[in-house]
Amino acid sequence: MRREVILQTPHIVTRDSPYLNSSNEIANYRFKLNPDAIGPRGIPTGNLGKPDGVPNALSAFGLLTLAPGLSNIRIVDCEFEGPWRHLTDIPDSGPGHPMNIKGIQMQYNTGIRIEGCDFRYIPKESIYFHGCQRIDLEWLWSRSCSHLVRAHWPGPRNRFIRMNHLHASDGWQTS
Repeated sequence: MRREVILQTPHIVTRDSPYLNSSNEIANYRFKLNPDAIGPRGIPTGNLGKPDGVPNALSAFGLLTLAPGLSNIRIVDCEFEGPWRHLTDIPDSGPGHPMNIKGIQMQYNTGIRIEGCDFRYIPKESIYFHGCQRIDLEWLWSRSCSHLVRAHWPGPRNRFIRMNHLHASDGWQTS
């Protein structure tokens, strides 16, 4: 049985996150964004773990965003769901609007394994990563999302990425 968590805003995962168990894994959760939440805005994560010379503070736009520099984390058998069923249902068109919400966002992380997860109704990428190393993605499903995985290449490169058994279906509907 999955434990359900209704998120009011995107959540930044740190070493003391309530979802992270003693084995450094987040397992058997269902993360859902509250449909009544006022347009989630980017939450600055600061410069923690960022390589020298990387400008600007990062912003959290994932239902779960791994804090920069976090390493050796497993996300296993979790579900991620947005409250909107159509792109036209997404409120608030200002800067940082909910259209930018991702399922899991990773920037400057190492040794992350995501397996057996299901993503539904996520406006942007189900999984986004930038400047990461040793990322392992396996047995993932994406339904009614714009993309399953997006790797951002400008700046620090992603290295040693393994993807196996990724399944995407039913892209976003416009009406």
